Amino acid sequence: MENKLCGRIAEIINKLKTTAAGAEEGRIHIDFKDDAAKQRWEEFYMNEIPNEDSEQLWTRVDGIGTRLMMILALAEEQFEVNLDIVNSVIQFLHYQVEIRQRFRPIDAKNNIARLEEQIRRLIPNIGDKLAQRDIAKKSNAHKYGIEDFNRALKNLSGDNTIAITYGEKNSKTVTRINP
Repeated sequence: MENKLCGRIAEIINKLKTTAAGAEEGRIHIDFKDDAAKQRWEEFYMNEIPNEDSEQLWTRVDGIGTRLMMILALAEEQFEVNLDIVNSVIQFLHYQVEIRQRFRPIDAKNNIARLEEQIRRLIPNIGDKLAQRDIAKKSNAHKYGIEDFNRALKNLSGDNTIAITYGEKNSKTVTRINP
């Protein structure tokens, strides 16, 4: 299997060398295959990448995308980027930003602020719900103490970030109501 993959990569590299040797200035020019692919990339660039990115989650995403489109096109032995490649790359870039969001360090001055941010991350979208006991488990509330955990919930509830509802047997559900 490994030898087969190495052989395949060598074939592609040889094809690239041959194509580059016949190209102007010895370089392969890779462009969009059609207007649909180009328009989709421009739409993503202009409308989906935020102008203001205070958390720097979108930093260098466009550069990663352009390089990735070229790599995928070459891996498919194409010298043009088609719409499928553009859409695949855009989907990957959204995933990349989501991972950056999920794993960025929490910058907090105290335990309550840290717990508040952990709770926000556990229920990131408006309408997301989670049982309060699950939030306590997933945020490791036991490390901070029940008093700090309850204070964090109270603070988030007080600024209308979350709503706490009571269910059967004194169970509590926490719902995200504002960003």
